[in-house]
Amino acid sequence: MKAIKEAGKKKKKKKQEEAGGVGFLPTLHLRLQHALSLGSRRRSDDGVGSKWECLDIQTQKLVLRSIASFLDCISKDNLKTPLVKDSIPDVVGALVGILERGHSTTVCTAAALVDKLSHVFSDHMLRPHFLHLLRPLLSLSIATQLHVATASIQALNSLLSFLTTTKEAQVWEMLQTSGTLTRLIYSVQGVPDGMGSDLLFYVGR
Repeated sequence: MKAIKEAGKKKKKKKQEEAGGVGFLPTLHLRLQHALSLGSRRRSDDGVGSKWECLDIQTQKLVLRSIASFLDCISKDNLKTPLVKDSIPDVVGALVGILERGHSTTVCTAAALVDKLSHVFSDHMLRPHFLHLLRPLLSLSIATQLHVATASIQALNSLLSFLTTTKEAQVWEMLQTSGTLTRLIYSVQGVPDGMGSDLLFYVGR
């Protein structure tokens, strides 16, 4: 009888491990979901995935702390479990929402977590969310607040390491249509507004 019980416990533990349900990870996942429940989710403007929204800075900080703790608990052993993989859209949606509507303090933290995200998850796991994360970071990379721009550029560098040939054209189009490339040129070269169209055309060639 004792042997049967032990075998049952081992079987249950194995199932939990396969689902990512052992240790602190399930608890941290529940905390993350609770924090996200304090805001709302809606379809993103670009139609790719969803984003989390809440303008309250303390709630944003709570969500960011929950994401940071969750990412810290991810390891090679549980990286590919359903609990972790299914959480990626929620984490990305929250970070995108805060990057778009957050306070400068929370935006910097969110950008740092995008940087961390690119080190925790593999290329193929983040690939579906690449452009979704890239769009707000491109806009923030030319922010007038230096600390915001710096954090965003660092996150961009990490994301762009995943850039594939098929995505290069989309990224270039995003740079041009958003006006980010023009403003980057103004910032770097000090070109006055209204005088950069010829320069942009030259660079685009």
